Amino acid sequence: MLAAVRAALAGQGAVIGAAAPIAATVAAIAAADESFVLVIAGPDLPAVERAMLLAAIGPLAVARAPRRICALDVAAGASATDGVAAARFLAEAGSTTGQVLAVG
Repeated sequence: MLAAVRAALAGQGAVIGAAAPIAATVAAIAAADESFVLVIAGPDLPAVERAMLLAAIGPLAVARAPRRICALDVAAGASATDGVAAARFLAEAGSTTGQVLAVG
């Protein structure tokens, strides 16, 4: 799904695949210069790491303002088509930041 979302959002912002430990993911978010960052928390992310990362999206949005950040919480078995549709929605919703959409 990560590759499909990256291809769909090419030129619209950064797409970051979350990985454990989440400190590296948070550092990648902080280093991103794009006006929009989408974080993808895949089903392989450990539960505690996933919960901490998704809980941090709102505070990270405040810290990144006026640049935007959103996330996809991807369940096992989710289709790439659904992930791309959710990613496009968030990328095109210009006033939306700090949101997490569940894709499953």
